[in-house]
Amino acid sequence: MQILKTSLAILFVFALALLFIGVVLPAKTKISRSIVVKAPIESVYNEVVELKNWPKWDPWSKKDPSMQIEYSSPSAGKGAFYKWKGNEKVGEGTLSITDCKPNESIDIILAFGMEEDSKVNFTFTPKEEGVEVQWIIEIGEIKNKWTNFFLGGYKYVLLNKLVGIDFEEGLSDLKKNSEK
Repeated sequence: MQILKTSLAILFVFALALLFIGVVLPAKTKISRSIVVKAPIESVYNEVVELKNWPKWDPWSKKDPSMQIEYSSPSAGKGAFYKWKGNEKVGEGTLSITDCKPNESIDIILAFGMEEDSKVNFTFTPKEEGVEVQWIIEIGEIKNKWTNFFLGGYKYVLLNKLVGIDFEEGLSDLKKNSEK
């Protein structure tokens, strides 16, 4: 009986420690991946700034090929946006270009509705072997207070891994499309 009480006490302390660690981990996270593309900077930049090009390389289009997308007119540059609605893997939301500097950077706001809007940034840096494309996202807090309380910052550790894999796949496809 004493062993059971001791085991339960240890388990309880361990669970509290995990909960405490999750609560004190950051409430937001920044995820970044990059790749070097052997193509002119203008063509790589244009693949990203023209939103109608995204289904050719973004990883979420593969997760739901029948995703419904509505583009703004114009569909490229500052103020351009698209709305999507898809299966449970991609959900629904809006992606809006808030600023862009030709062949340098593109700033985007990504709104899913279940979390604070996320800030997305693409940078294009000339390199000797081509252009380095960096894809960064700053993910906001999930609006569900119970998810935040029980999962705490652990959700961002998991998101870094999952979104990072998606970014790597998307950048790889962007490279393939740009180098054609």
